[in-house]
Amino acid sequence: MLQRNPYRGKYIVFEGIDGSGKDTQISLLEANLLREKIPYFRTSEPTTYLPTGLLIKALLRGKYNFDPRSTVLLFLADSHEHLRSRVIPNLREGRWVVSSRSFISTLAYHSVLGIEKEFLENILDRLDFILPDVVILLDVDARTALARKGKESVKQIYEEAEFLENVRRAYLELAREYDVVKLVDGKKNPFSVHEEVWEIIRDILRR
Repeated sequence: MLQRNPYRGKYIVFEGIDGSGKDTQISLLEANLLREKIPYFRTSEPTTYLPTGLLIKALLRGKYNFDPRSTVLLFLADSHEHLRSRVIPNLREGRWVVSSRSFISTLAYHSVLGIEKEFLENILDRLDFILPDVVILLDVDARTALARKGKESVKQIYEEAEFLENVRRAYLELAREYDVVKLVDGKKNPFSVHEEVWEIIRDILRR
């Protein structure tokens, strides 16, 4: 069973399919954290500073065609090294870590690809992953998300409407299983979404 965050800093993660508004909401949250004088570190997964992250980005562009199990191990390796080298050191120093994506994405996306959830959770447990303090799940249907991304975005694998809708359902199932996952309607006006997000975050501030 995954352990709770044992460090002084708070670990905040934004999840959802591409186009759900994660980066927008993180930027709005940053303004609040600055106003409240809360030290924080902003980050994302897949990483951009590790070879694993760069390989993942090439894979997402269709440059490679990995077996699903090889792919999921690559994602988990990147996530684990990110946790070890960036997330935990900042949490230990008392900073909040605000991340776009985490291992929750791996559970959602790769369960749709047929990887058994028990297999994934066993790896997470053995590698000592920690649960975020809260996961903000921005729920947006696939059609809306793809329309937001627009034609100018670089086409990646995993971006077909039917696949994304299945991922959305997988996320909703995870929200029922993990009490740290808080569901937020991502289709609303970004500032309305932010108000709901900030209310969730304020609950953490009161602890």
